[in-house]
Amino acid sequence: MRSNLVLAAFAAALLLLPDASAQANPAPWNRHVDTLGIVPVPSKPGKFRTTALWSVGLGPSSSLLSLDTIAVLSVGSYSKTLTFTLSTTTPISGNCSSCAPGCGQGAVNGMAAALLCLSDGPVGCSCQFPPLTADFGEVPLQPGDEISVMLLPAPGALPEFDPSDDLLVKTFQGPQLWDRQIVAAELKPAVGGPAGTFDLHVDWTVGSSGVLEPMLVSPQFGVFVDGFEKFVYVGPCGPWLIAPSNGCQPCTGGTCATITCNGQVVSTSICEESPDGVYCGCFPSDLFHAVIPGLALVAGQEVMVKMSAQPGALPELPGLDGSDSFVLPDPFGTWEDLGHALAGAHGEPSQSGSGTLLGGTPVSITLGNALENAPAFLIAGLSGLNAPFKGGVLVPDPAPPAVLLGLVTGPTGKLKLQSTWPAGLPSGFKLYVQWWIDDAAGPQGFAASNGLLATTP
Repeated sequence: MRSNLVLAAFAAALLLLPDASAQANPAPWNRHVDTLGIVPVPSKPGKFRTTALWSVGLGPSSSLLSLDTIAVLSVGSYSKTLTFTLSTTTPISGNCSSCAPGCGQGAVNGMAAALLCLSDGPVGCSCQFPPLTADFGEVPLQPGDEISVMLLPAPGALPEFDPSDDLLVKTFQGPQLWDRQIVAAELKPAVGGPAGTFDLHVDWTVGSSGVLEPMLVSPQFGVFVDGFEKFVYVGPCGPWLIAPSNGCQPCTGGTCATITCNGQVVSTSICEESPDGVYCGCFPSDLFHAVIPGLALVAGQEVMVKMSAQPGALPELPGLDGSDSFVLPDPFGTWEDLGHALAGAHGEPSQSGSGTLLGGTPVSITLGNALENAPAFLIAGLSGLNAPFKGGVLVPDPAPPAVLLGLVTGPTGKLKLQSTWPAGLPSGFKLYVQWWIDDAAGPQGFAASNGLLATTP
């Protein structure tokens, strides 16, 4: 009943709009609602995060345009209204005959937005705001419910001259969504690059559910270091399109879509559970792989990669952004203090390690607080032993191929070894090291440093 009232109100509003046929020059703007995103809310049966995708098309204009818009969602007795402030902030060239990258500047809810030349299908390209999302939040839905979304000019904004695409009505049959996901990511030392330079390898996928129209889902990857975006990477292949053949409702396991990049089929998709287990969708049989080259890092920096839509592609839907980002583990080697120092004349000798443990890079081990001018023995083993020895704990396993190196501490009780970490060691290679010092003040004539574990990245 309420849906009928909404349609009646929409029809009445149309009567109040200016007659486009009476205009000598049709107005250079057009609000339009394009599609719905309907995402199931985990642990809330019957609730769906519902989003309308919409935009405003623009023609040439030397004037700045105020295009504030009201979006109204109605489902039975339920309704929700959102208001958006939109404006152009530069004159609009409207020159999109060749789908050039941009055509002007605008603002959406106070945030700058580049206007884009986007495809209008067979008629070519037009200047538009980037795809906009009206997030109506969690909406109660049951199969057969009629969902309507209506766009109206806000009070004081420019009127609408082409209302034919301002209303979208859909019968709810289940989830309707698209979803990009990062499945795994890894930093690997750049082959032939300088020390501390890495290539970022990203395994990703893209799926859909309930959508039967072709979808532009081209991704881009933002690389963040310590919380700041360093750059955005766009791969050499594009645009990425999903062409569905069925909506994967229910989950049948059959073929449901093809995915193309630059017009070439790169994958056939099947109906299966999403990688994050949230819903049944149409996903490619194999993961896609992106390599982001030449990332210069220093030890201790946090690296995150975040996947998002390229300008003009379908934006990620609210409620499906939990798998869009991936925090990378530290790509540098680690030095772990294992403890078990044994006190001598000056208390407990201390040992520390320095270096990234990348092949071909400097590495050092420093001993301090030991008895001065005393024999000192460095034990380096490939595994830990942690056995009682000389009143303390022997941390490394001294069995072959362990190394025993005899040296003498300096006049201040210090020793420092410097070298180059060997290349070719596998990721996760472990080296246990500990110093034992000839010191009569020790319980059995020896003092010992803390054990140290070096692990390659």
